[in-house]
Amino acid sequence: MRDRILLPEELREEFFEIIKSLLRLKSGKQLAKELSIDYSTFKNYRRGELTIPVHIFEKLSAPLDEAQKQKFLSNAKFLDSNWGAIKGGKRGIAVVRQKYGEEYLQMLRQKGGFANPNRPHPVTSKNIIVPEKINAEIAGLLGVYLGDGTLTEYFMRISGDKRFDHNYFEYLSGVIKRNFGIASVILEVPSTNQLALQIHSKKFVDFFRKNFNLKNGDKIRNQSKIPDFILADGELAKACLRGLMDTDGSFSRRSIYLCMAFTSYSPVLLNQVYELGLKSGYFTYNFKGQVGSNSWPKIKKYFSEVGSSNLRHIIRFEERFKHNKFLYQEETLKYFPEYESVILPHRARVLTAMIQP
Repeated sequence: MRDRILLPEELREEFFEIIKSLLRLKSGKQLAKELSIDYSTFKNYRRGELTIPVHIFEKLSAPLDEAQKQKFLSNAKFLDSNWGAIKGGKRGIAVVRQKYGEEYLQMLRQKGGFANPNRPHPVTSKNIIVPEKINAEIAGLLGVYLGDGTLTEYFMRISGDKRFDHNYFEYLSGVIKRNFGIASVILEVPSTNQLALQIHSKKFVDFFRKNFNLKNGDKIRNQSKIPDFILADGELAKACLRGLMDTDGSFSRRSIYLCMAFTSYSPVLLNQVYELGLKSGYFTYNFKGQVGSNSWPKIKKYFSEVGSSNLRHIIRFEERFKHNKFLYQEETLKYFPEYESVILPHRARVLTAMIQP
């Protein structure tokens, strides 16, 4: 019986802080008392040193709305009471079976390996190629991670939307294979629109931590940012910006305008992206957690010099540029077959004279 829950490190602090805030309590001790939980046990739950019994998790999560609760449940491990005695391969398989079902587990095995999204992948850790230098594709991966990534000791996860991002994740898988010689896993979370690209390799994670000064866990708390050497190199800076925009950026329809924006809760990263975009002539505003531009000439300049590898962005730009169509995001889906053969990254063929207003 899977009667215990373990929240991942990057979500554990958020989980308890949200509950404390909703109950308007000032400390963890007050929260433990409110829920009639021994404080020392409560601290072990919060640190991840003890798994949380399902009935205690239900008690803790009672103040959450359904969407918040599902966010944490979809990223949690479900474990047996005696998980400590079987925390090897059998436990990992049980977790995937519990979360995704036997049919899904068999599909992963047929693809050549077991791919539990919450544990190291044993196949890819040995044969990794360690790149001798940082090229544009690797700088782009850094931007992808800074936009929508999570880093743990053993794997990197990139989050996406299964309605729009399969093609993009396949492209990223190819980038990882070319540069590091390892396979990635693309996972859908059942009954949601969540999609995840996961790279299970400690050596891969160590490469990113060492070369880009990254830390595991929460990127905002860790103040993760673009390294100075990336910003100082024009090609690498544009590749990193492309990765950021392809994940946390948007090209959205506002009335009869196409608007370009990057959104982040990290003030450090947001200011870096704004300064990079401003210096390169792409961005014009920095307002309330968002930077970007509503200028069509600047959007054309961005697409001609930086471009995109995400089809939803490419389609919205190209249909505006070629046919003066302003598409909502959902409307891009019917254009995917037409654009799936484009070479990525895609840069628009915009003449210099055409970039002017």
